[in-house]
Parts: sequence; structure tokens; C-alpha cells
Amino acid sequence: KINYGTSLSNVDWLHGGAEFLLTLTNLFVVIGLREALRKFRRETGEEASKASSKAEEKQTSA
Repeated sequence: KINYGTSLSNVDWLHGGAEFLLTLTNLFVVIGLREALRKFRRETGEEASKASSKAEEKQTSA
């Protein structure tokens, strides 16, 4: 329905507020996923470095 010369979804304050909250929710999801990936990479990198240092210790002791 057209009201005020534009679409009602562009004028309705409730719709605007809902879109704003949806945008915030999307940002929180993206930030959470980014942090989870960073943590995973950090843990994976630490495990890989521990494994390589253990392999180096075995080679030097042999």
C-alpha cells in the first residue's frame, strides 16, 4: 500500500525498528563467528606448533 508518496514499509516506525534490530542481530552473529574462527585457528596453530616442536625434539635426541 502506498502512503505518504512512498511504500508503507519505508514510513512505518515499527518496521524501521524491527529492521534495525535485525541488522544488530546480524552484526552480532558475524562478530561471534569471526571470534570463533580466530579461536579455532589459534588453537589449531598451537597444536600444530606443539606437534612440530615434539618432532624436532625427537630428531635432536636421536
